[in-house]
Amino acid sequence: MANHLRPLFITANFGGVPVPKVMVDGGAAINLLPYRMLSKMGRTEKDLIPTRLTVTNFAGGITKTHGILDVDVIVGSKELKIAFFVVDTTSTTYNALLGRDWIHQSLCVPSTLHQQLAHRNRPFVLKLRTRCLVPINKKRIELQQSDPLQKDC
Repeated sequence: MANHLRPLFITANFGGVPVPKVMVDGGAAINLLPYRMLSKMGRTEKDLIPTRLTVTNFAGGITKTHGILDVDVIVGSKELKIAFFVVDTTSTTYNALLGRDWIHQSLCVPSTLHQQLAHRNRPFVLKLRTRCLVPINKKRIELQQSDPLQKDC
């Protein structure tokens, strides 16, 4: 399989327990934890926060959640308290799924192409460029800040 098509798997620490095969998925809006992982993490159904929410998967199937589990997740040097929706799953290749909720909170940049996760201990500092280069007919032109096309850069 081509590198850019492979899912991104990492190893994370969930409440003091190392968990391999944690999938980072920018297409998932929430964080998921298979029900089978509760016992492996030393947790029980009593640790879950009750909820009536259902989860819709990419194929449109609806799954009822068992509840929400708050977990201290450590990836690299970044530690965050993350809410996982606990669901019954029988055919997952992952032990947990970290979605956009975790990605945005941790200020991470996942790359399936490079099969790595870039993050920092402090917030990113983004510097906006005042100019950008746009290829036109194999030539490059430089747009000035006042140029109306600048917003498309």
